[in-house]
Amino acid sequence: MITGKVEVRCPVCGTAQDAELVQSINRRDQPAAVQRLLAGELNVLQCIACSRRTPLAATMLFHDPDREFYCQVVPGDVTKATAAFREAGAKGTQRIVRTQNALIEKIKILDAGLLDWAIELVKLEVDDGPLLFDRADAELHWIKVERIVTGLASSRAAYDALATREPPIDYVIDRAWALASLPN
Repeated sequence: MITGKVEVRCPVCGTAQDAELVQSINRRDQPAAVQRLLAGELNVLQCIACSRRTPLAATMLFHDPDREFYCQVVPGDVTKATAAFREAGAKGTQRIVRTQNALIEKIKILDAGLLDWAIELVKLEVDDGPLLFDRADAELHWIKVERIVTGLASSRAAYDALATREPPIDYVIDRAWALASLPN
């Protein structure tokens, strides 16, 4: 795990303090860090003055060597990250996301044994607003981004039909990608 310290100001009270930023996690070597990531405990400022918790936007690379999966959080321009993935020559699935929540979603999809690109396309059939994958059983379960919606689920049949297709070679697989993938 690669970490660093950065001085940040609390957006609520303005108190300056140091915060730890996790910049790289290897799932095999740091399972505890992965659990903290999934619980929303990494790259969060806990203000020493007002106790406000604020997520910090930070670049982070997640690697699951057992599944040959790489995912990098890039809050800004993805051009350099895309070029770095192309030049690295790494084998396996390589993804770029813009937020840590999007990384958590990718990990949940990976853990469910599903394909992220097919999930993104199925989301468009379920709801016209942004959704996050939550879990899969006999159905696919979603979290509505604006609010948590209980009981929002969809059949796996649409996913299963899509998952038989050839996977895309794109690095950024998200809602915008899914919308652009639809035929006119």
